[in-house]
Parts: sequence; C-alpha cells; structure tokens
Amino acid sequence: MPPAHQVFLLSPANSAGKRAGFLLRQDARSPLAQRLRSPEGATIGEVYTFMSGLYFRGKLAYALAFANPPDGCVGTQVIVPGLGLRAPHDTIDLDGLHAIARVPVDPEEQRYTRPLQRDAARLAERLQAPCCSAASRRRSTWTR
Repeated sequence: MPPAHQVFLLSPANSAGKRAGFLLRQDARSPLAQRLRSPEGATIGEVYTFMSGLYFRGKLAYALAFANPPDGCVGTQVIVPGLGLRAPHDTIDLDGLHAIARVPVDPEEQRYTRPLQRDAARLAERLQAPCCSAASRRRSTWTR
C-alpha cells in the first residue's frame, strides 16, 4: 500500500560552484541571471536546476509528480543553505544567491544547520498535526 503522505526534501545545489558563478558574475546576461537582478527574482527551483543541471531537474520533477503532503504542507521542499527548507516556487534575488553561496553545506556549520533544523521541526509538527491520522503518520515517507 503506498504511503498516504509523501513529502520530499531535495538536497542543496552547490551555490558556490562553476555554474552558480555564471549567474553571480556582474556581466551575466542570461535570462535567468537577468531575472535574479530584477525585483521579481527567480524561483529557487529554476536557480537550482541551472546550477545542478539534469540531476536536480530530475529530482524536482519526480518530487513534484509524486508528493502527497497533508493539508497545509508543501510537498516538495529544497534545502537552501542559510535559509532552511523552501518551496521550489519561492523566489530569490541576486543578493539572496550571494548569501546562499557564502554558507557551506556542512553539518558542522551552524549557519547551515540551524535554519534547516528549525524548518524540519516545523514540518515534523505539521506532519503530526491532528488533521493527519495516526495511520497516515505511520505511513509518511521522507525522501531526500
């Protein structure tokens, strides 16, 4: 029997790598780089897909297709260094991407772990809320 609820947590992309550099360069002209510089920004899903390529794109497509969160929960969330868990449709601007790039993905790094632990605890509370039956909680799946 498939789980009643599925929430996917997608691992972070390397925000300080070569592909991120294409977005962070001052002379970046790609449409995505230009959106990062606009007041609207770009979605975390778009930015991470660009930085990780097919790897993240595949994980994101799978998670969006198969997530089955309880009411009030976002079924697909991205681990964003320094920000914790964010929905892939949340937006970020250039300053935000610079800030993310300065936070190492390291379990010893408090700037990385504190927001992640905070949001994971909030998500766990929502998954255990009264709206979720005990049977549903036992069948919940967390995937990375």
